[in-house]
Amino acid sequence: MTSKEKWASLAPRVSTALVLALISLGLIWWGRLPFFAEVVVLALAGSCEIFDLLERQRLRPLRRSGTLATLLLLLAAWTTGLSGLAHATLLSLLVILMLCVLRSGVRCSVTLDGAVTVLAVMYIGWLFGFLILLRGLPHGAAWISLLVSLSAMTDTGAYFVGRIFGRHPLWPALSPKKTLEGPLGGLILPAALGYVLVPYLGLDPFHGICMGVGVSLVGQLGDLWESALKREVGVKDAGEFLGSHGGVLDRFDSLAFAAPFFYLYLTYVLM
Repeated sequence: MTSKEKWASLAPRVSTALVLALISLGLIWWGRLPFFAEVVVLALAGSCEIFDLLERQRLRPLRRSGTLATLLLLLAAWTTGLSGLAHATLLSLLVILMLCVLRSGVRCSVTLDGAVTVLAVMYIGWLFGFLILLRGLPHGAAWISLLVSLSAMTDTGAYFVGRIFGRHPLWPALSPKKTLEGPLGGLILPAALGYVLVPYLGLDPFHGICMGVGVSLVGQLGDLWESALKREVGVKDAGEFLGSHGGVLDRFDSLAFAAPFFYLYLTYVLM
C-alpha cells in the first residue's frame, strides 16, 4: 500500500471515530444512568474479547463467573462508589478462587485458571469501574469529557507524529510499527490540551499539564500491554465490536488504564 493509499484509508476510520465520540459525549452528558449503560455494554464486549484471547492460549478461565464478577464491580462502583468497588473486588476474588478449587477436575490448572480469570476481571471490571466513579464526582461529566479528550490526543499525537517523523523503533519485538517519536507526540498534545482546557474548570494550567502527561504515560502503558497480549496470542485486533476500529480493548485500552490515575489525581491532589 502506497503512502497516499494509507492516508486515504484513514478517512472512514476518522469518520467512524467522530461518530462514536459524539455518541459517547451525548451519553456522558445525558446522565449517570445512560453513561453507566454505555460502560456496561463496552465492558461486556471487552470481557468477551479478553476471554477469547485467553482461550486461544489454551487457558480455561471461568468465563461466566468472570463476566458476572465484572458486572458486580461496575454495579458496585455505580451504587456505592469507591468503597463498594473495593468490597466487590474482594468478594469476587474470593469467590473466583473458591470456584477454581471446586471445579479443579474440569479446569486446565487451578493456579492458571484462577489467575487469568482474576486478571480479566481486574482489567475490565476494576479499570472500567473508575470511569463510573469519575462520572459520579461533582462535575463528573466535565471530568470524563476532559479525560476522553486527553486520551484521544494521546492516541492522535502518537499516531501522526510516529507516522510522519518516526524513524527509530520503540520496541520491535512487541510492536514493530511503533517508534520512539510517536510516544513523544503522544505526550506533547495532551499536555498542551490540558494547559488550555483546565483554566475553564477553575484550575491552574500547571495541573492541566500534569494531568495531560499522566494520562498520556499511563495510557500508552495500557496500549503497550494490550499490544503484548495480542502479539502473544498472534492476532491483529482483540475483536470486531467496533468494525474497522477493532474491538473494545483496541480502542479503550489507553482510556481504561488512564481512568484510575485521573480519578486519584482528582480526589487526592485537587479535592
